[in-house]
Amino acid sequence: QRALEKFGGTLRDPREEKREQAAKLAGETGDRSAAPDLIGLLQDESPRVRAAAMWSLVKLEARDAVAAVIRLLHDDDPLLRMGACVALRKLQARTAGEALQSALGDEEPWVRAAAARTLGELKIQEAVPRIARLIDDDDAYVRKEIVEVLTNMEAKETAPAMVRLLKD
Repeated sequence: QRALEKFGGTLRDPREEKREQAAKLAGETGDRSAAPDLIGLLQDESPRVRAAAMWSLVKLEARDAVAAVIRLLHDDDPLLRMGACVALRKLQARTAGEALQSALGDEEPWVRAAAARTLGELKIQEAVPRIARLIDDDDAYVRKEIVEVLTNMEAKETAPAMVRLLKD
């Protein structure tokens, strides 16, 4: 609470824009003492505030926020779910592997693609079979991302399916 007060807002300010502004400023200044307050803001009622807090935690390289960011993979807001995938990648959160694999089944194609991209960049090899299932995804963007991810992961066992996809 006190750390965010330095940045012009508080966790309980009724004005969404004040909470959002405080969260953004906390990340800009690099003041790691704000991390606990920012983690608390990941549960804010406003998706804008949750997003600002998440990106500030990434800027602060707050690896202690990984568990809270993982919970955003189940947020009602699909942009936050996608952002959580990217944030986990930037935080190098290899412990998020199972949660990211679950996100491969998200209803939104760009969340599925972001989850696959993060799993690939984190080199979570045990995710290859679940990522490979998306080769036949209904969405062309997801299929493109999956081929790129599997190629970068050097997932040779998926080569026949990728060749089939490229022929289609």
